[in-house]
Amino acid sequence: PDIVHTRSWAGVDGALATALARYPKLVHSEHRRNLPYIHFEPAKRKVIRRCIYHLADQVFTVSEEMRQYFCRETGFDTRRVKVVANGIDIQKLDAVTLADAQALRAEYGIAPADCVIGTVARFQETKDLPTLVRAFAQLWHAQKSHGGLHLMLIGDGAERARLETLARELNVYEALIVTGLRHDVPRFLRALDVFALPSLSEGLPGAVLEAMGAALPVVATNIPTLPELVREGENGFLVNVKDPSALAERLSRLVVDRDLARRFGQVGRKRVERDFSLPAMLQRYERLYAELVASG
Repeated sequence: PDIVHTRSWAGVDGALATALARYPKLVHSEHRRNLPYIHFEPAKRKVIRRCIYHLADQVFTVSEEMRQYFCRETGFDTRRVKVVANGIDIQKLDAVTLADAQALRAEYGIAPADCVIGTVARFQETKDLPTLVRAFAQLWHAQKSHGGLHLMLIGDGAERARLETLARELNVYEALIVTGLRHDVPRFLRALDVFALPSLSEGLPGAVLEAMGAALPVVATNIPTLPELVREGENGFLVNVKDPSALAERLSRLVVDRDLARRFGQVGRKRVERDFSLPAMLQRYERLYAELVASG
C-alpha cells in the first residue's frame, strides 16, 4: 500500500511498525478516549503518542477539542495536527419509511401517540447509561399517567444486566426496551422521538450524528466535543454529567413540547446535511491521502 492508516491507542503497534519500516506513508488519527483516561494521559502513553505523532506523516483528530486535548497532553504542536470530522450515510436513514418506523413501534407495543426516548450505545461504563435510566425514572414517575412513555436502549454490552436490575429497582422496567445488538439502527432511530446521550467521554459520536440525521432532538452531556454538534437551544440541550435531574428536566421539555422537538430535529438534520455527510467525510479523507501521496 501507499498509505497505512492507524487509529487511536489500539493502532499504536501498527503505527510503530509502519514508521520503523519507513514505507509506506503513515497516517495516525485519534477518535476517542475511554475511562480511566478521559481527562489525562499517563506519562507512558504521553511519550508513546508523542513518538507516533513525530513519526507519522500526518496526524488528525475527529474534533477540534480532541486536537487541543492530545496536543496539550503530549506537548505536540497543534499546527501539525488536522481535524477531519466524521460523517454519516444519510441515505440509509432516508431509506427507512414512516411505515417501517410504525411497524417497528407496533412490534414493541408502542402506540402511535406514545413518546419514545432512546439512545444507541455499547453498554459500558463510559456511556453512563445508569444516569439515563435514573433520569427516565424521574420523568416517568412524575407523570400523572404512567402510560405512553418508553425508554429504548439500542445496543448491548457488559452492563446490560446492571441496567435491567436498576430499572426494576426504580420501578420502570415495564417501560424499558432493550433491543440487543442491532444491525438496522436507522430503522430504530426513525422509531424514536427524542435521543439522549449521557456519556462521560466521546470523540465525535456517530450516534449523535445519526440521531441528528434522523431529525431527532438531542439531549446530551456537556462534555468536550458535544458542543461542536449540539448547540444549546438550537438542535438540543446540554446537561452536566451524572446529573439525572437535569437530564430528566430537559427530556421532559421535549416530551411535552413536540413542536419544539420537531424544530430541534429539523435544525440538526440541516446541520448534518451541510457538515457531516458521508460524501463530505470521504472527500476530506481523499484530499488528505492524495496530498500525502503527491508529496513523495
